[in-house]
Amino acid sequence: MRLMRCLPLALPCLLACGGSSPKGDAPTAPVVKPMSADDARAATWGFLTVEHSAAVASRMPGFIRSGDGQLLSLPALPTCVGLTTTLAGGTTTVALSFTACAGPDGGTLNGGVTLAFNAQATEFSVTYQNLVAHKDSRTWTFNGSKNLKLDAAAKHATLQATHLSAVFSDSAHPDTNKNYLYDTALTADWAATGTYKLWGSFSLSDNGTLTSGTIANTAPLTWAEGCCYPVSGTIAFARGGAATTAAFGLPCGTLTLAPAGQPSQTQVLAACAP
Repeated sequence: MRLMRCLPLALPCLLACGGSSPKGDAPTAPVVKPMSADDARAATWGFLTVEHSAAVASRMPGFIRSGDGQLLSLPALPTCVGLTTTLAGGTTTVALSFTACAGPDGGTLNGGVTLAFNAQATEFSVTYQNLVAHKDSRTWTFNGSKNLKLDAAAKHATLQATHLSAVFSDSAHPDTNKNYLYDTALTADWAATGTYKLWGSFSLSDNGTLTSGTIANTAPLTWAEGCCYPVSGTIAFARGGAATTAAFGLPCGTLTLAPAGQPSQTQVLAACAP
């Protein structure tokens, strides 16, 4: 199993202004602050936490179908992860509990993830139960469920989430604290030996303000053996009419953030176990 370590920075800070003039003019439309490099780092951290590390391993949708009423083949779990399984009415439930596991960028991961799947292991419900990624003063907390449909023979899966709760807090900068609704329409593929690819779209919404992310199928996020971060691929973010990209590369952990109209920033993320 690979637990991702990602970037812990403040969530996108939203700036709005409005009101009526003394002459009774119509209210001014809210002004949404475009995404900065810091905003993109935060959104990338949250996305990778919930879509990769929290899913137990880079091969999470790649579990091999083991037959009616049988458990899927699970990768070896570290000692910080507890595991319980139940079988009832043709549905298998695998409950995973994280206790002070290595989390994003040297932080910690705590909480639970429950996988429930049918006898053929083709349809999954993945439920996050106060899954908390914490680093320094910053925290992401996830609750809710997403659906996964798996084609084990094709080594292909679709992942969808509707209004999953994603809460960000920063005790050092409480003005950036936000409650988000997280939605996704993603596709995963692990047909090529030793790689896991992910593409599609996702969004974080807060009081009508939308931050969207798109991963093109021509440049998917791609994980490979020996690196817990994507070794290639780009997330294209958009908010308030402005665009920002977050591109992964080699050596392992290299991330380049490029807000439109601003110089790009490249850094290497904290080392993590392969």
